[in-house]
Amino acid sequence: MAPPSLDTLPVEILSSIFRLLDPIGLISASQTSSQFRRIIKPNRPNFVERLLALESREKEGGPALHFRPRGNQLTPDWGSKEWEAMRWVCAGCLRLLPHIEFDNHSLLRLGYRKPIPNSRAANFATSWESTAHHNSRKARRQLKKASAYKEEARLLHQRYGVATMRNGPRSRWDLHPVRRAERLEEFHDCGMTSFQDITIWDYYDVTEKEEEALLDSEAFAVELVRCGFKRHLRRCNECKYQRNQIRRPRPDGYGGTARFPIVPSRTISYPTLTDRYFPGFWELLETERPASNPPVFLVYREEARDRPWTMYQARCPRCERWKEIRQFRIGELYPHWQPTQGYSNWDRTPFTKSFFDNAHCNSCFVQANGREELGKALMEWLRCIINVDLGLTGNYLQRGFGLFTHRVGSAPYQYRTEIRQLLVDLQPILDDAHDRLHRGTVAFLRLRFTHLMNVRERAIQEGRTKWLSENPWELLWRTNYDELEAQWLWLKGFQEELEMKREFLVDWALQDS
Repeated sequence: MAPPSLDTLPVEILSSIFRLLDPIGLISASQTSSQFRRIIKPNRPNFVERLLALESREKEGGPALHFRPRGNQLTPDWGSKEWEAMRWVCAGCLRLLPHIEFDNHSLLRLGYRKPIPNSRAANFATSWESTAHHNSRKARRQLKKASAYKEEARLLHQRYGVATMRNGPRSRWDLHPVRRAERLEEFHDCGMTSFQDITIWDYYDVTEKEEEALLDSEAFAVELVRCGFKRHLRRCNECKYQRNQIRRPRPDGYGGTARFPIVPSRTISYPTLTDRYFPGFWELLETERPASNPPVFLVYREEARDRPWTMYQARCPRCERWKEIRQFRIGELYPHWQPTQGYSNWDRTPFTKSFFDNAHCNSCFVQANGREELGKALMEWLRCIINVDLGLTGNYLQRGFGLFTHRVGSAPYQYRTEIRQLLVDLQPILDDAHDRLHRGTVAFLRLRFTHLMNVRERAIQEGRTKWLSENPWELLWRTNYDELEAQWLWLKGFQEELEMKREFLVDWALQDS
């Protein structure tokens, strides 16, 4: 007698078993035998569900991520290695793709976001039903649930919007008492369980930090239910383009052109302009980079050692592939630039419709013009960028000396003459254009910096410190002078070595594209 097997079970029992499988198991079962495939007959939604299940697993989809809309805090950060390992499902071309193939909304909107591990959207059974179960009774049940589901979704959307401060003020602490009462009532009305037992008198005793924790818990509760519930509608940039779902370019040119669409992508921080447009190229050179990056002296970010840059993805009209905009040799020298009319390229060529329509990626440029022409274009661009980075670093290197110049008058008499003698022959350098520094000038600045620090140290030892009261800019300059000098010397060595490495530059650019 033959051993019992699934193949011997009636179709009705097999169908009941298949409905309990997860999406990955269902497709695997359909590939087990021709009999199972005839029963299951997987369709496109079944394959989409399988990919969505794979996306939620670390092995195929990469590490989990968490996005906190209040404050736009993302863990892990955009620029981390974890992001390069992550994959997202495109329900159009049925592939697991890296983040660069999608716009921001497709990755961070609540419905399109990756589900929280072990949540409802991360662990779900297949929606597959055999033909026998697609009856009118099931259709009627679904219609009956539709109205209640829509109302539940509306309330959750309202609750999430208030919890993440998208539908209200960022803080309650500057509000009038009447408005504070209205705010608490709003929490009650949208069904926030964390605030249901809190009265207006209790609410006045809740600290700002405690309120943020309660709001975060409310947002997380909604995410457990709604995060990722619309992933089956996610499309990559190319699928959106083919379906004519890419936003049309604005009259000011934002979004590129119909022939050369541009989609804003992630915001990634880079320490230098060179890193933004030629990331990793310095690793091919012999000039050793310093271990740490110096500060960049931003008003709104203390101790900042990088600047945030918005990345842009563009579709090459020739090879029809989406690539980062630097691969079209397009980029500005200012972090908050936009590829629109009114801005210009790094070489001051204005952005126009004709400019974008004739843009080609590095690979297509080589096919049309050859490697030598690409090398010339890239070399000219990189020279310009390094000069800007050298100028900025040189400016940071000199700024503290100017602060000392303004403080000489308040110094004790015995230090005043000494400081003036140290700064008198330094003044022509400070008055000159900062991008004209050379190695000898930087060595001279180091000598004067050492002398000034010695004067400062003597004043501290003698207790004459009143004139040394310094502002944050001077403190930042003084404590990071070594890093600033090392950065300038590295960029200078980069610039000098670059002239002999044009072929390296072309090979790197083509590999990057």
